Amino acid sequence: MPWFGDVPLYLAETMAYLWKVGVSHVYLGLYNQRVPGETKNALQKVAQPGFVSILELDAWKVFKFRRVEKEVFQGLVNDWALYHAKKLG
Repeated sequence: MPWFGDVPLYLAETMAYLWKVGVSHVYLGLYNQRVPGETKNALQKVAQPGFVSILELDAWKVFKFRRVEKEVFQGLVNDWALYHAKKLG
């Protein structure tokens, strides 16, 4: 799931729902956050340990992703998640 900007509303409820319905793992890509690290910190409070893998592109200081189109970023996150899901599973 690619997320942009602010911490999503109902983050705790969404994580609880995904856990209860049997989703085994969530792959989350964070990009262009208003407050870098805010979503990751919020997730640590509400997600089960090991339930979420995060690709946080805002933390990659050597790359400039600000001008990347949303569709390109979504493709990158989807490829990353698919690679890890196949590798683990």
